Amino acid sequence: MKQRIFFYILIFLQYFLLGQVIVPELRCLEVLNNGDVTITWLASNDPNGDFVAYEIFSSNNINGPYSLITTINDISVTSYTHLSAQANLHKVYYYLRAKYGSPITNTSNSDTLSTIYLVLTDPLNGTALLSWNELHTPRLATSSDFEIYRKYPLGSWTLIDFETNTNYVDTIYHCSDTIAYKILQQDISSCISISNIDEGLLHNVMPPQSPWLDSVTVLANGHAAMGWRASNSADVIAYIIYKYESGFWTPIDTVYGSTYFENSNSTASSVAEQYRVAALDSCGNTSPLSNAIETINVTGNLSICDNIFSLSWNHPAGVLYLDNYRIFLSKNSNPFIQIDSTTKDTFNLYLDENQGNWCVVIQSITDENITQSSNQLCFNFQKPSLPEYVKFRKVDFINNHIEITWKAPSHASMQGFEIYRSTDSLVSFKKIVDIQKNTSGDYLYRDLLTNFPSYPIFYKIATIDSCGNSVFQSDTASTIYLGGNVNSDITNTLFWEGKMPSSVANYQQILHKKIDNIPTWDLSLPDAQRMFTDDLSTNDDIESSGHFSYQMEWPVYLAAPFDDYDTLHSLWIDLYQPPRIYLPTGFTPSSEIIENQIFKPSGIFLKSKDYSFTIFDRNGRIVFETNNLNEGWDGNSFDDKPEPEQLYVYLLKITLINGNTYEKRGVVTLYR
Repeated sequence: MKQRIFFYILIFLQYFLLGQVIVPELRCLEVLNNGDVTITWLASNDPNGDFVAYEIFSSNNINGPYSLITTINDISVTSYTHLSAQANLHKVYYYLRAKYGSPITNTSNSDTLSTIYLVLTDPLNGTALLSWNELHTPRLATSSDFEIYRKYPLGSWTLIDFETNTNYVDTIYHCSDTIAYKILQQDISSCISISNIDEGLLHNVMPPQSPWLDSVTVLANGHAAMGWRASNSADVIAYIIYKYESGFWTPIDTVYGSTYFENSNSTASSVAEQYRVAALDSCGNTSPLSNAIETINVTGNLSICDNIFSLSWNHPAGVLYLDNYRIFLSKNSNPFIQIDSTTKDTFNLYLDENQGNWCVVIQSITDENITQSSNQLCFNFQKPSLPEYVKFRKVDFINNHIEITWKAPSHASMQGFEIYRSTDSLVSFKKIVDIQKNTSGDYLYRDLLTNFPSYPIFYKIATIDSCGNSVFQSDTASTIYLGGNVNSDITNTLFWEGKMPSSVANYQQILHKKIDNIPTWDLSLPDAQRMFTDDLSTNDDIESSGHFSYQMEWPVYLAAPFDDYDTLHSLWIDLYQPPRIYLPTGFTPSSEIIENQIFKPSGIFLKSKDYSFTIFDRNGRIVFETNNLNEGWDGNSFDDKPEPEQLYVYLLKITLINGNTYEKRGVVTLYR
């Protein structure tokens, strides 16, 4: 039962509250130019039509007394202008309430709001001090931050800032002029509270803020050029450029309407220079000098022999947070390209070409990606030149030594030559000698090598320039290698190879032959042939000691710079065919066949310088002996008596012309 009664009471209270007129909400106070005040509020709620009127009260003091300034009978009216309020002279306070019902009842009073009263003060230090009051303390939840408006020139209002507090300092950028201010505060209901307008004759005696010098770079023409961040002060008409000279910061120029300057009198191509900038306002006030920045001056030292251009430069004073330096290079007037970077102030530029016009620029870069470039340092690099050519004349065997001859024009920056030799078929080369240059340009060197390999010996020549560097200019040339094999079919196989100098325009091949050191023939062979088989079946061949000697000769024509004929030779090689000896196993002196009547050796390659043929009986007695190759045993003893039929032992010794010795033993049967 108690719960039901409580429920009915709640329903009644709800109906009662929803049915009565609520307190109107005062939201905005706008001070007009003449001091009148426009008051804006939110309409009351009147669901049952009980509204009678709004009553607006005003006072110049928050504590009163308050006077009724008007009564408004239309509930839909939500604004009213209070005439002669003089809110341009002081604060005016307002509240309102609604009357409703019969008998007439008043709602509670609304919040009391004060007009925003703005006070402008000139402290004569180049600023304007603004102070004002809140509409309500604490600030209405529906009010925004304050908007600060400035009128300058007169007639043009500009929003200059937002502020949460009730004071503001504005910087004055004009020498002496009248400036007006007002404060606005917007309400969420879309009405605006506006303060009175306060104005005054304000003076600018403060210097502008300093600009910030970003970089001072050196242009291609050698002039220093600089850029800076503009001063934050609005009243800046120019910038004064200062240069450090003879221990003092000296103004050198004034720049209007720009934050860039090029010093046409600069000598930054040869020395580092320091600069600063100051801002100048319309009142003649000059800011403190900006930060100082120094140009980068790069110098270098060329080491021609090492192919290095050693660079060094100053760390530019005033450049903060320098990250690294970039090295830019231009070759022969081509565009600059970055080739490297470093954190040091030195760099070795390795010159990978023999000549050219090179230009270098060093660029610093900060962690804010601000760059500045050094002077352009240009130089002409001319590597020590070499002779126009180095050409072999020939590589030839002369008297069992190797003679190397070549030609090179005399050259002032050349020291001489190095000769390199390969005895392992071009696998490796080894320097064997240094040759000083001469004035004739014709050179000869005799290589005293004695242990000749079984293939060509190759040579090449390096030119020694004025720096002592070896530069291979010649081609590769070799000796003629002639080799041969002794074959069992009574032939000799010859083979040869070699690399002619590139100066050879055409050539022939001639194979020379000796038998027992006696010249026999000279055989012309096709140019491309590199093998020959010598058939040893002629009488001259087989009647020799078997000693055959050969040499390959290349008659050549040498083109420019020689325009001459010459001859290349191999070494003589010696091939020895062994004797082929035949002795019968028996003979009969009384035979009708003449060849069977005499016992003697026969064969080929038997020509000798020492010969002995001895026959012994079974007791070791010598029965026949001769030193004549053509003489044989007829079966008789030394006293010309016939020896008995039996077995005999023979011993044959031959020393050939070449010194080789052959010995043969055996038995023979004498038949009667």
